[in-house]
Amino acid sequence: RLTPAALRGGGFGRDMGFSPQLEGQVYNQPLYVPGLMVGGAAHDVLFVATEANAVFALDALTGATLWRTNLGTPTPRNAQSCGNIMPSIGVTSTPVIDLATRTLYVVSFNSDGGVRFRINALDLTTGMQRGGYPADISPPAVGGSSFDVRTTGQRGAIAFREGKVYVPFGGLYGDCGIYHGWVVAIDAANPMQQSAFATPGRGSGIWAPGGFAMDAQGNAYAATGNSTPLGGHTAGSLGEFVLKIGTGAAGPSFAMNDNTAFFSPENAVMLDRADLDIGSVSPVLLPPIGGARRLLQGGKDGRVFLLDADNLGGAGNGLFVMSLTTGGQFGALGAWSNGNEVYGFVPARGTRAMCGGSNGVMALRVTANNYSVAWCTGSISGANPPVVSSNGNTDAVLWVVGTGILRAYEVATGME
Repeated sequence: RLTPAALRGGGFGRDMGFSPQLEGQVYNQPLYVPGLMVGGAAHDVLFVATEANAVFALDALTGATLWRTNLGTPTPRNAQSCGNIMPSIGVTSTPVIDLATRTLYVVSFNSDGGVRFRINALDLTTGMQRGGYPADISPPAVGGSSFDVRTTGQRGAIAFREGKVYVPFGGLYGDCGIYHGWVVAIDAANPMQQSAFATPGRGSGIWAPGGFAMDAQGNAYAATGNSTPLGGHTAGSLGEFVLKIGTGAAGPSFAMNDNTAFFSPENAVMLDRADLDIGSVSPVLLPPIGGARRLLQGGKDGRVFLLDADNLGGAGNGLFVMSLTTGGQFGALGAWSNGNEVYGFVPARGTRAMCGGSNGVMALRVTANNYSVAWCTGSISGANPPVVSSNGNTDAVLWVVGTGILRAYEVATGME
């Protein structure tokens, strides 16, 4: 088993024989399915999607390609009004797997037959498209908000629940044009049937790589970025909000006048005008704390808010807030529990409160009402979102990649 003791015992390192040949850059998280029958044999399989609109199923032990599927021609960067993914855009977000039907859902950005986002449904064992797929993502207008592929980006991880695929959208690097924050629900059995929630006004995209957090009741918690134009503030646009979005039969919905369904920092207008998005990281739902449901939300200004998932509280500072980093947080937070203690993991930029140094990851020990800094990694430049592996409630290891180096830390002690 993968344990802290086993890692310290030596013999752990990169397998130089594992070197799969991929086409295009990888911006998303690979997905893993053990013991999958492919080609008549059982394999532990990694699924990887690239900006070349290529999806690979790889043998997790050898790196051998089990199947490869092309999702069509990716879109040149100059087909959109701004952005920073070069030279073309294909699959950017993390796909999702429905194990019950052995289907991999992937959002691609295509330029063959016109520029458009598409939802793909691939058989896990063959890579073939399911019947009725691929399908264009073209949600109906919501209020005064319409969907414009020239100014819209699909960066956040997608989700699957009760027969529907949920896809978040935001703006592009540069905040060009008019865009909105979208949650599009796609009926897996009939992908042309789509419903949506969209932020009003201008901007307020849902763009963090982690997408949204979804609870057992089907609520999607999403954080928005700044309204536009840059340097301004569009009142009523839901910029700098954490939103609790319902995902019922009628489609994604948000109760605008319900303070339990949103959170916005007390200085949200200042954050909006300064482009200090709280939506630079996705919210993370924590394991239950004595029956209480809590979530953590960071942002570009370096604060981390502890919120009540059942009553987000409206405008204010949530249950607890602390300024942890001078350069903010980006990407996604992490969480883990040993059954008694609950931890949150914060990717840090800039100098760090309570533990000195800069960058890296900060481990928080969280209660129902507050949190404290338990320990910090060393200074790690360019730390990616943290990931935890464990054997149930024991043997937890925090994994962090920074500047091409993979580091492992024992969660209980912070020891590298």
